[in-house]
Amino acid sequence: MKEKYFVQNIKITNKDVKYWSEQLNSNSKEKTTYELAVLGVNAIPIVEEILFGKTKWGFPYNHQARRGAIIVLRHLGSLAFPAIKTLMKLLQEDNETICIEAIQAIGSIGKDAKEALPILESCCKHTYSNSIPNEAIKAIEKIKVNL
Repeated sequence: MKEKYFVQNIKITNKDVKYWSEQLNSNSKEKTTYELAVLGVNAIPIVEEILFGKTKWGFPYNHQARRGAIIVLRHLGSLAFPAIKTLMKLLQEDNETICIEAIQAIGSIGKDAKEALPILESCCKHTYSNSIPNEAIKAIEKIKVNL
């Protein structure tokens, strides 16, 4: 009952992307990922803006904010399906942490993420890091388990 009250009192219209990115980069990032995740699919446009948008100075949002945004998608699980192409695009980045978080988020979507199987299979051949192939294998298993 307490969580329901909490969800009803989040005023997304009063909080812009700048606010959310700052919170994801702060000491309260765990609380912020929860606040965004409880918004469900309504969090996806905010998350996508943090992942690919630019600050008012024309720079991309920083690594910690972007990582937190991906964690929000992972927390959404199957509700993150509308962001599957966003997550797949992140797998093309050079940042290992971002790739791993994106792979985990894709895996959390489950069977609906089957369109990501080819790119996850290519991640299994990644030679720069052992972590990326290991996470890709786990994500593939999560997707295929219910096919």
